[in-house]
Amino acid sequence: MAIGEQMGLDQERLRSLFRVSLLKFLGCTADSSEAASAVGGDEIGFNAAMGPVFFGSVPELARAMMASVGSTEPLLRRSQLLVSALTDTKAAREGLAAHCEVAAMLAQRLSMERNVITALRHVYERWDGKGYPAGVSGDEIAIEARIVAVAGDADLLDADAAQTISRRSGKGYDPDVVSAWQAVGAHRGDTDWEETMNAEPEPIAYIDDLDSALTVMADFADLKSPWTRGHSRNVAELSMGAAVAAGFPETDVQDLRRAGLIHDLGRVGVENGIWDKPGPLSSFEWEKVMIHPYLTGRILNRCRALRGLEGLAASHHERIDGSGYHHQWTGDHLSPPTRILAAADVFDALRSDRPHRAALDWDEAVGAISEEVEAGRLDREAVAS
Repeated sequence: MAIGEQMGLDQERLRSLFRVSLLKFLGCTADSSEAASAVGGDEIGFNAAMGPVFFGSVPELARAMMASVGSTEPLLRRSQLLVSALTDTKAAREGLAAHCEVAAMLAQRLSMERNVITALRHVYERWDGKGYPAGVSGDEIAIEARIVAVAGDADLLDADAAQTISRRSGKGYDPDVVSAWQAVGAHRGDTDWEETMNAEPEPIAYIDDLDSALTVMADFADLKSPWTRGHSRNVAELSMGAAVAAGFPETDVQDLRRAGLIHDLGRVGVENGIWDKPGPLSSFEWEKVMIHPYLTGRILNRCRALRGLEGLAASHHERIDGSGYHHQWTGDHLSPPTRILAAADVFDALRSDRPHRAALDWDEAVGAISEEVEAGRLDREAVAS
């Protein structure tokens, strides 16, 4: 925002810039599964390594790839992955194109203005025309995308930012943006969440249709893996139907549907090499799986409008006997809505294909979830509803 103000952007453009800054990675789940497969399982670590060098030189990109691709794989497998990553530019282009198109699509569903949608399509374009996916250059790239490229890398590069960003001026970056960044100060320190929210230009935008926005976030989370697409919507509808059947008050029915839509946001923080693994998980991998409800809670805690749903959404893997996660709460701590959400999550998972098994038919799923009730893990009334 400081760069935009330094460059004299008008209020409309500053509002767009604010939203593009926050929504840059809205399409990041679009190819998580494919990227993980290509780099040895940990697409999150790979993206973290590649982020600071994307707008750099070819040698910088190559060094980052060699350090991050398949880093935990056996030597032969790592070599195969590296050769593919360094030579298959088509796959890279398709992956970034998917990021951009999904981000633009989801932003459109959030009723973002045209400037935001256009800029989200340009966040991987370079000033010199060597970016992705369209290869546009110079002033053809939305100004918001040009600014976010410099500001984002300044944050990632931190102590090395001044020299590196100056070197990339006129190549990866717009020289005018680099000059503005230099003018406002190379390092502005950490910014907390409230300070970030307060930086939004007037008039402040509010979402009118919260349920539609949460459905967008459900789809964002479920794109993370081909095995979970549609899962959050299904859990929301199952939870809502069960709450109605159980005679819950209308407010509880609404909360359950909303919690169902966003219960799996924390999945995005765990690499796809785990979610898509066809075999049994190691104890270390299970520890990572058990983090995702915690991450869901932390995400929701940052949004004032959703803080009331935090405890419910983040408890979908708790079990009555205390065998669930991440709190390992027992039945005394689990409200009737929490019990329904847990049952809905299990039932939809049973009815869906997973990397380690095929989907169960209706009778098989009913039998499997009934076994969970008999074992004391799921609530009988919640499952019956």
